Amino acid sequence: MNEARRPRIHVVDALRALALLGILLVHCHDYYNAAPPSLQPGEWMAALNGVADWLYRELFVSKAYLLFAFLFGLSTFLQLDHAERKGVDFRGRFMWRLALLVMFGLVHTLFYNGDVLMIFGVFGVVLVALYRVPSFLLACLAAALCLNPGFVFDALAGCGDFDSASLTVMSRPLGEGVSPAPSQATASWWEMARWNVTDGLAARMCYMVYSGRLSFMLGMFLCGMLAGRSAIFDGSPERKKLLVRLGCAGAAVYAALAIVAAVWRQPGFAVERLLVSWQHVAFVAGFVGWVSLLLASRHVCGKLGWLSCMGRMSLTCYVMQSVVMTWVLFGWGLGFGQKMGTGWCLLAALMLYGVQLVFCRVWMGVARFGPLEWLWRSATLGRWQPLRKDA
Repeated sequence: MNEARRPRIHVVDALRALALLGILLVHCHDYYNAAPPSLQPGEWMAALNGVADWLYRELFVSKAYLLFAFLFGLSTFLQLDHAERKGVDFRGRFMWRLALLVMFGLVHTLFYNGDVLMIFGVFGVVLVALYRVPSFLLACLAAALCLNPGFVFDALAGCGDFDSASLTVMSRPLGEGVSPAPSQATASWWEMARWNVTDGLAARMCYMVYSGRLSFMLGMFLCGMLAGRSAIFDGSPERKKLLVRLGCAGAAVYAALAIVAAVWRQPGFAVERLLVSWQHVAFVAGFVGWVSLLLASRHVCGKLGWLSCMGRMSLTCYVMQSVVMTWVLFGWGLGFGQKMGTGWCLLAALMLYGVQLVFCRVWMGVARFGPLEWLWRSATLGRWQPLRKDA
């Protein structure tokens, strides 16, 4: 059937921009997987580092990644559904779109070995395969993946560390023979890039299984698809009530798990890892519910332009963050990574994010897509798309 073009959901764009902020702060705190410097900070710098470490631990680590995965599942559904409403089966073309995302990810990996674009491109096939699965079955599968059966098995078996964990056994073959990364302080860009796309890529896949991220990522993919099916962001009073329930449920589960972790003093490493992982999922659920309501409120809705513009350029901004910050931190660039504590890295991340907000606002004032988004869309459709708004 033919219907009018689906209006853009600016709240989702704003959530995507906030996920980019979280990802940037996490990556900068981790020095983009470079070895942290051995510094002896002064009193005030130690305090700044402490603030950065707290923000990293309590607000961003793993949570920003899960939010990004949720939004990827949501966006996938919206694109497939929009095409279907126009009478077009877009699934085959979308598979090509995912292949292109893998190619973007490969280029991105030349700078940063923690790339998610390749992971999303490869496992995004699951979303296409499950697009027509009934919602009840999809919800059951999403719940099972977010519970993470591997972690549950480890907890029930009383595993005390990664070496004895079942997931470690699965991932060992992926990690065998992986050489250590060259020194980020002295290696050239080519040495780093070569390791990133060979042993670094193998180590990345090992980590995805080893840490349980693969299960949680797929679960959040499906949660995003379910959110798209329920039209949770359409702004109607009924959907706003659904967001309130989602926010309350996420906050309640997060608080309950925090109490369990605090009362149960020595649950064992596997149980602790499981509780923390579930807290991350609950945090994202509460964040999506309450922040979406805030962004859609009458007082905030008209001021979403800056975040919305960045959300529409999320691919460009994500790659730009890695290129700029690895140049700032690594030895093949400015080499500041050996001189900056986590507090300075946090401030550098915020400065870059501010610059990106301005850049996206200016760019989207004259263009229809971000630079990489334009290339991605043109390659997906097989013809150059008009870039300027007046074209």
